[in-house]
Amino acid sequence: MQTSTKSYLPEELCKAPDYHLAENYPKDLPEVEIGSTKSKYLDSLAPISAVQVFEDIPGIKKSTFSFDTETETSFEVWTILPNRVLLPEDLEFLKQDKHRVELIAKQLVEIGNSWLNSRIFDKKIKVQSWEDILSILDKYEYAYDLIDIVEVPYKISKTNLQNESSEKAKYWSVSPPIWNISLKKTRSFNGCYIVDDYNSSYNFSIEVWIGIPFLKNIQTGEVITRENFQ
Repeated sequence: MQTSTKSYLPEELCKAPDYHLAENYPKDLPEVEIGSTKSKYLDSLAPISAVQVFEDIPGIKKSTFSFDTETETSFEVWTILPNRVLLPEDLEFLKQDKHRVELIAKQLVEIGNSWLNSRIFDKKIKVQSWEDILSILDKYEYAYDLIDIVEVPYKISKTNLQNESSEKAKYWSVSPPIWNISLKKTRSFNGCYIVDDYNSSYNFSIEVWIGIPFLKNIQTGEVITRENFQ
């Protein structure tokens, strides 16, 4: 990883700490039952947690995301793997790295077009800074244990949209890359921990858009920009 002092993201934030269980990540695990009820999902997760504990297989892996192409800067974070549990060592390690990841998230929010999302909102809320987010979280007395950052690549698809003449027209729907920052809570499970919403009626995540989503009429070429796709 190359960094530069000219990058907007400070060099000291870019490098994630090493984790002693990282070498055990590639080990095979049983498959979890996807799309099932909560109880069936947890039942299928139980044998996975047993294998993870016995084999010291972590529930996290290191991810590297490009940040500044001009200075060839990238940043590293430890991301939470789906359909695995967090070992006690995983959770402790993530908590120790939480402040660094929080500072990265703060910078991302200030750079992009950022929206706070939760199922308790009627629609996403535009935010300008990390302080805006903390103010809303305080209102709902929501305290997160971890921050998980993933990068969602750009997406192009076809969609139908009703125009002013009440006719349906075909458009290209173009969504720019997104940094998805999830504010996670944890709960104990089989001597380990899981990240989910079972212990809360809501959760919060931040979408940081690197660009503006837009629709382009396939026939006429008309372009409609939309800051906040619902």
